[in-house]
Amino acid sequence: VGVHPMRFFEEQEKARAQTRRLLLLFGLAVIALVLAVNGALALTWRLVSPGWNGYPDYFFSVNTAVTLLFVLGGWWLETSVLQGGGEALARQVGAREAWPASREAERRLCNIVSELSIAARLTPPQAMVLPREESINAFAAGWDEADAIVAVTQGALDYLTREELQGMVAHELGHLHEGDTRLKMRLTGMVFGLELVSNFGSEVRERGG
Repeated sequence: VGVHPMRFFEEQEKARAQTRRLLLLFGLAVIALVLAVNGALALTWRLVSPGWNGYPDYFFSVNTAVTLLFVLGGWWLETSVLQGGGEALARQVGAREAWPASREAERRLCNIVSELSIAARLTPPQAMVLPREESINAFAAGWDEADAIVAVTQGALDYLTREELQGMVAHELGHLHEGDTRLKMRLTGMVFGLELVSNFGSEVRERGG
């Protein structure tokens, strides 16, 4: 369903407000994680300490520091991997570069990306394909125009008309133009940091069980 031209900026502001809410929720998730880790370790310490007589000095400070070290360290590690730009992120999820010389559908994709980028006065991003995805979807990634990519699924190439594929690619170029992909790259690193804490906790629980 298209957006009425007069409501475009209203919808754009709604999208930005939603982004701000998501960032706030992410921050709250980190705080909740720190509290949960401290609570779990505090309970464990009381259960395993005979004649419990309080917590060691800096108990909660150390717990908080180690938790944040995992989150921020994981964020730094993932962000370092993603210094390769949008292509690095796309390859992590199974994408490859488009092959316009040997595949007609991928030549059409590359032409569409080039045409729309010129119309939008953007540096054309690299066109990539998710060859094992039969669903109809696409995403853009990259820190800026210089390392940006637009990846589409095989299903999109197989089932969409040229006009429909143009609409999908134009939507992703809009994300590049508005800087949404830079935020996506940062959030990817943050989520990886949270996953490190989760995976570490799962491993400790399995060993303890």
